Amino acid sequence: MLHISPPQPTWLHISKYTSKMMDTIKGTMTEIYNDLPKNTTGSTKAEIRRLRIWIEKRQWWHQQELHKMKHNLELTMAEMWQSLEQERDPLIAKVKKQLELDGLRNGRPGAGRQRYYVSDSTEDFSDLASIFLGEDVHGEVEQIDITAYERGEL
Repeated sequence: MLHISPPQPTWLHISKYTSKMMDTIKGTMTEIYNDLPKNTTGSTKAEIRRLRIWIEKRQWWHQQELHKMKHNLELTMAEMWQSLEQERDPLIAKVKKQLELDGLRNGRPGAGRQRYYVSDSTEDFSDLASIFLGEDVHGEVEQIDITAYERGEL
């Protein structure tokens, strides 16, 4: 069965780059701190003030980069989603044709029906499956005895 999953959330892609950027900033700050006693030519207060201004500029730059990355990622994801949408209908037609050629296509009109068999709590499965599938599956779940299933009694 063909399954096209929706794009991942933007925050998931951004978070892996945020960590790398924060490591770089941390490394730079550590280097500045280690070099501070060697390079202080004026008063320490003035140097601290200068460094605070520098940090504020870097934080602003970091935020700008994050916004750019998020925007570019959203554009890329939108383009990818549009591409999938354009490819979907021809692909569905191709699969239908192949199913007909193989004699496997169900000619009945309407959507199919699914049933879910679980060996544990039907309520827990229904709640979780509804979240993942994006539709209510309550009433479509049946609890079975897994040992009876393994013996072929079901």
